[in-house]
Amino acid sequence: MWHELSPQCITAACPAGSTSTYLPVPSCDDPRIDDDPSAEMAHQPWHRRSLLLAATTLAGTLAVAAFTVSHRGVAEGQLTLGAVTAKHNEKQQHRGAPILGAYGFANGGGYCKGALNREANLRKGGEKCFCLFTGRCKEHFRHCEHQTLEECQRFACAGRNALEVTLDAASFTNMKDAADILTIPVPYYKDLSALKACRHDADTFLAVLLQAGRRVFMGARAGGALRPHAEWQCIHFPGHMSVEWLHLHTFSGHVPGESLPAHPPHAVCTNTSVDPWEAAHFMLSVLPR
Repeated sequence: MWHELSPQCITAACPAGSTSTYLPVPSCDDPRIDDDPSAEMAHQPWHRRSLLLAATTLAGTLAVAAFTVSHRGVAEGQLTLGAVTAKHNEKQQHRGAPILGAYGFANGGGYCKGALNREANLRKGGEKCFCLFTGRCKEHFRHCEHQTLEECQRFACAGRNALEVTLDAASFTNMKDAADILTIPVPYYKDLSALKACRHDADTFLAVLLQAGRRVFMGARAGGALRPHAEWQCIHFPGHMSVEWLHLHTFSGHVPGESLPAHPPHAVCTNTSVDPWEAAHFMLSVLPR
């Protein structure tokens, strides 16, 4: 049925430089070409195969284009979910947090909006100093206008400076006991209940705070030569906090001024021999409802 193509027909069917896929076509001396029966061609098997292959090729091209656009969006820091594109909000997110819902407002609704509102909760000097140790809130101290951040910290916060500040945590000494290292989250959480209710990855984030407390305790040699490693890590429960900003105590022995270590309902404590993630999970699990 099919004939070998002459050079002239090859040129006509596939012009020079064409990248088209080869399709079987009749030879030039096939009478169907001269008659040009358009209506009849639609019923020919070879024509239907050509249309099907063309449609398949077009669909593949569109799929590749869609993948390219999607890949480019991810590379530029965007996450596309259906017709919704979510971008990183640098003011409300930090490295290591999920792209969507880093602060979990959807989980706790109105409660979380209040429990995570730093400005509304900076009522006392303790909360203001905690904020200052994260590298913010200098504008809340009138006498620090012409001072550096470090000078302001020492001037306003009992001669102390932050010992370590990361994107997640800030650590410094307890003004009541220099052998007690306090570690707070840089993003504001009023207490442990707020962290549990308002953050999807609360246990993972709390484990980061626990690791920071242990690291700074050793680096600052807070326990002295006799106690180089921390022994306990404790968090007071809501209603038993002197400063309303979630803070972790890392120490050895006892902290008399804080009545630590202690048990629920006053506080929850774990030994530093416990893995940070397991310790975080335990702390959140015993939190009173």
